[in-house]
Amino acid sequence: MRTWVPRDFFPHFTVELLEDASLLSLMRDHGYHPAGGPRQVQAVSADTDVAGKLNINTREPLLLLQGVTRDALGHGLEWFNVWHSPNTVFDVDAQVTTQPGGVSQEHIRRLRTLTQQLESELSDLERGAH
Repeated sequence: MRTWVPRDFFPHFTVELLEDASLLSLMRDHGYHPAGGPRQVQAVSADTDVAGKLNINTREPLLLLQGVTRDALGHGLEWFNVWHSPNTVFDVDAQVTTQPGGVSQEHIRRLRTLTQQLESELSDLERGAH
């Protein structure tokens, strides 16, 4: 695994601090809250550097998982590459929207109802405050 984190966010991270530690837990402990991000998996051949580190032959097949972990505001907290043996199984939870690139009418109706409820409750609170 190779991971990069922004020095501006984590200047205090050291090799010793990261040894046998959860990177995401350390980020949370330091005030950053990882929320997820895009991932991709692709078949690759081991280059000389990776083969040496994994004690395998050069050009041996591997699965490369690459990704970015962002916080809720979209700030990049980590960029990573992880090499896996070809028999690694990845569990994937795919979600499909009802309208690609758009918002469903049901979602809009639900939001309008919630807005009306909030407006009604705010009015009640204002009347009670006077």
